[in-house]
Amino acid sequence: MWLAACGGGGGSGATGGGNVPAPDPRLARLDTYQAQILRVLGDPSAGVSAMPLTSVDAIPIEGTVSFVGAATIRVELQAAPLVLYGDAALDLDFATGIVNGSLVNFFGAAPQGRVENYQGEITVAGDRIAQNTTLDYSGTLQTSGQVLGFDGTLDALFLGTSVAAIAASDLEAAVDHNGTWQSATVIVIGEGAVIPPPDPPQVSP
Repeated sequence: MWLAACGGGGGSGATGGGNVPAPDPRLARLDTYQAQILRVLGDPSAGVSAMPLTSVDAIPIEGTVSFVGAATIRVELQAAPLVLYGDAALDLDFATGIVNGSLVNFFGAAPQGRVENYQGEITVAGDRIAQNTTLDYSGTLQTSGQVLGFDGTLDALFLGTSVAAIAASDLEAAVDHNGTWQSATVIVIGEGAVIPPPDPPQVSP
């Protein structure tokens, strides 16, 4: 895996009196992302089933949910693809149909095989909540010598017998890489529990 060669921070991270750098904390984040993807999307080769699609009747008409998870971006460059991982957070209000979210804290490939943090944010928004709906996303991510511009649409699905997760993707994305459009994929996974609206106040007789 491309992160295997990523070290910590030089001698200050040495353990046991040697010069072995401390593990890069981004490795733990990557493990968390992969575990979540396995829970939500499954892996047929490992005998792990994906969460079932939520039936239309099981999608709430009120209440809220905050999905927390991961975003994966792959940009197809001629030399080698740029693969980035980041944190995803999506807030949904079933009564209003409003979706707001952000994809942040990205890290991943950079030139010469380095692994770098990417600055910036991709915002996600929608105004209709339904099974097999769409969400708009836009924003900019950048690191040394790399600027990625995003403006596209995610196809989103709810998963779980009752809504427990969301999977959204743009498998034919076009990303502005340093002023040139490149093919890319954007995948967002999140998990969360629906919070029903509060009970109305009781009216005394």
